[in-house]
Amino acid sequence: MEKVGRNEPCPCGSGKKYKKCCGKTNVVSFPTQQIDEELKNFQHQFQEYMLESYPYLLPHREPETDEDQILFLVSLLYRGIFEQLKDGKTPYQQFLSKRKKNIVRPATRKALEDWENAIPGFFYMEEMESESVVVVREYFREQTYRVDRISIPLETEYLEEFPNYLGLLFNWGEIYSFLPIAMPGSGELKDYYIQQLEGRRKQGNAIIPVPDYIKENFLQEVEHWMLDTPNSLQEMWDGRPEELEVLALLDEHVSPHVQQAEGYHGLKHFWQNFCQEHQPQIRKPAVLAAALEYFMVATPFFELEDYDITQKQIAEKYRVSTGSIVRRFDEFEDFIFQMMDEKMGGEPAAVVRNVEPGKNVDMEKGIYEMHKKIEASGLTNVDDINHFMKEQHNEPFIPANDKERAQILAYDAMQVEDIDLKEELVNKALEYDDKNIDALVRRKWKKMI
Repeated sequence: MEKVGRNEPCPCGSGKKYKKCCGKTNVVSFPTQQIDEELKNFQHQFQEYMLESYPYLLPHREPETDEDQILFLVSLLYRGIFEQLKDGKTPYQQFLSKRKKNIVRPATRKALEDWENAIPGFFYMEEMESESVVVVREYFREQTYRVDRISIPLETEYLEEFPNYLGLLFNWGEIYSFLPIAMPGSGELKDYYIQQLEGRRKQGNAIIPVPDYIKENFLQEVEHWMLDTPNSLQEMWDGRPEELEVLALLDEHVSPHVQQAEGYHGLKHFWQNFCQEHQPQIRKPAVLAAALEYFMVATPFFELEDYDITQKQIAEKYRVSTGSIVRRFDEFEDFIFQMMDEKMGGEPAAVVRNVEPGKNVDMEKGIYEMHKKIEASGLTNVDDINHFMKEQHNEPFIPANDKERAQILAYDAMQVEDIDLKEELVNKALEYDDKNIDALVRRKWKKMI
């Protein structure tokens, strides 16, 4: 690089003469590269600051997968930039004020000051300007940005296949950059996401523009973008349209982190069983969806201890009455106890359901164990039973006799994939109780393979 004259404009972009700007410290030789390094260092320092000073603003769960790690970093940056503290400032504003005096390069300072205006949004690729720069356009505002290609985690041959991005866009000197990275998606996912986004916005506050809605609800939108998939309901179950609409409403209203829990999937299977058994009349799907969410919260079968929401809040969320929730709740409760009674009585319907290993074994096993606990307790009052179930749902079940030991082993046999281990568990179950229906069915099913 040629030497910069003292009276020439400073290459850092400040507009000042070199002698009155970076020439004072002689730190400009490759300004773009150095600004990039300085911004990366500053980003890492800010992340460490958030971890040390504001852990209560961050997700409580330790990241286990790559997706978890991305969600964690997005949450850290978003809350650090936008969360207002008691003094009215954000964590980032506090951080920047402490370190601002150490920032020598004006272009770096200007970029860091603009981080307060980071853009949480939905974008699509407009063109490849060069190997290192991609031009993206904000989907709902039609504003374009030149973006660092490195911040889009795709090989070049996949850019056209996945041209849509949800992400946090930060000033990066002469260009912008997605931090921690852009989250790419296909055209099919984009269409599905926008459709679902409109549904969520109408349920919430349809008055505000879509970009503002995304900004206010960005962390939830990131989880929807990364975790929701088109046609997942249809793939799971070929139910009536109104039955599937109940599940779609659940997906719209239940928070994304709860949707990842096993109990939520168990609730969907419960709804499927309920519909197959009763073919319910559905005049207002929102009532059924609200009642299902309340059933998931108010009973111990789905093991969602950290999901704290009241019946009134659920009613307001779905715009239904609490009375309508209670009526449907009672139907669900009757059905789950009916399932218990059928299982205990060994009626033929129970045998048919278990001819092949199903998805509901965990739930059925939990129902069986709770039923035996209630039976042993001698309780008959419904309120006492509900209170007892809430106390007991995390307590281990200890079989009281050979029949119960046989049934638990039979459930275990349904869940294992190893054929030899399955056979061993079935044989042990039949040693305890040679008339155990599930073990006999497992043995018969094995012979048919």
